[in-house]
Amino acid sequence: MARKFVSDIIGDVGETAIDALGRPIGALTDLLNYFRDGSKIASDLSDIPSAREVAGQSSLPEAGGYTSVESVQPRLLREHQSQGVLSNETVPPEQINIGALRGKTLMSIVGDPTGRHTVTSVGGQDLPEPVASLAGFQYIDVPGQGYAGAKSATNNKLNEALRTEDPYYTSVLMAEQSGDFAMHTGELFGQMFRNAPIASKDILKIDEIIRNIGMPVKIKVRNADGSVVKNAKGEDKLVGRTVRPFTDFPSVKNPDAVLNYIRNLPTGTQRAYFLKGLDRATLQKLGVPRVGDARLAVADAQQIGMDWGTTGYRGFVPDLEKGALPTTTQNSTTYDTGIDKIGRSQSFLEGSRGIPANLLFRDNAALRREADTGGNLVLSPTGDYKVLESSPKKAKQLVDDQLIDIVSTFTELERRGGRRASLQYAQELLSSGKITAQMIDAARKANIPSWMLAAMVPSLGAISAIPEGDGI
Repeated sequence: MARKFVSDIIGDVGETAIDALGRPIGALTDLLNYFRDGSKIASDLSDIPSAREVAGQSSLPEAGGYTSVESVQPRLLREHQSQGVLSNETVPPEQINIGALRGKTLMSIVGDPTGRHTVTSVGGQDLPEPVASLAGFQYIDVPGQGYAGAKSATNNKLNEALRTEDPYYTSVLMAEQSGDFAMHTGELFGQMFRNAPIASKDILKIDEIIRNIGMPVKIKVRNADGSVVKNAKGEDKLVGRTVRPFTDFPSVKNPDAVLNYIRNLPTGTQRAYFLKGLDRATLQKLGVPRVGDARLAVADAQQIGMDWGTTGYRGFVPDLEKGALPTTTQNSTTYDTGIDKIGRSQSFLEGSRGIPANLLFRDNAALRREADTGGNLVLSPTGDYKVLESSPKKAKQLVDDQLIDIVSTFTELERRGGRRASLQYAQELLSSGKITAQMIDAARKANIPSWMLAAMVPSLGAISAIPEGDGI
């Protein structure tokens, strides 16, 4: 079953089978070996608009968000090559439609775009040691696993699920650089650095830049007597500061220094800011590898180019009876606590490039629009996303007939009319107030030609079944 899945994606995501020497093979004797061709992925993405583009906001070239170096963003993906071995642990998700979830309560689980595979080479150079990427949402595809996170966050979500009727965990994609938190991204960059052509004359300069990498923190404001200042709500008043936690970095004179340092950083937050600090043009000119290539190499190929905040890629019924379980290093090298699933992982994208989170989490989006803190096609970082990430009680959505109708229209429109048409439809629905039957009907008419609408009718929920004026 896993091998069928691999054969299904080869050629669709810029990956082809290779032999043990890294040469393409026609017989496909081992479908688990892959070669990731970024130029093919970029070509496939070139005609697919982003949510930001449709919303009239500035957007980056294909997968440009995997680096912060502006001069590299237009070409990073097209220049990227990596290869390795796909996981033999994963079982492909069951493909369902949103209607199969009628009556369930969706609960948001956020995750980075990294995949479950082992990287052996980046940019044509074999890594000194292979690196196992232990996944974002492909983690769900491994039998005996569902979702993993920090102990407190995992337990909070689990406790809310225990209070919820028929809970269902569904993925919400984090941004392109969110995988910097994961140990495997840092491990891969460290292995790449061991191959880096660093000139002796540049060592001191590189060391200085690394030791001066900053990290933002929030600290409590204190009075002269040392007491904490309170704000109008009675909460501790915080102020932003930049600290420099990497002043103890040894030296790149030792090619292993970066890898060893990353391995010993105490938190994922520090790993993330360390990598972000290394992602700069000055260092690349001095021979330091591109962090963007490390991010692309550990990424799930199917999620490259997906919009931040897309949903539906993975979902599962959490096993509430088992409760929270400790992870092992074979499960995850980043998170210590997980929860298992009942049955297989599932996907309800139906060929879509992802359902906008605010379209799926309809009720929360309406509240955000009412409060003018988000709820639109493109997520608000402080309004929408923070709720989906860290507010299990608020980040819930009942799958009712209206939601089925909304999402079915989106996925069917994308299948028949393309990504732009489906995003324009979503934009119409998320432009104001609570979603009503009239709004759905108007959005359809605005974005679906009559000939297409007629062809789609059998596939869509019956709009007439929803009372006129019925809101959320």
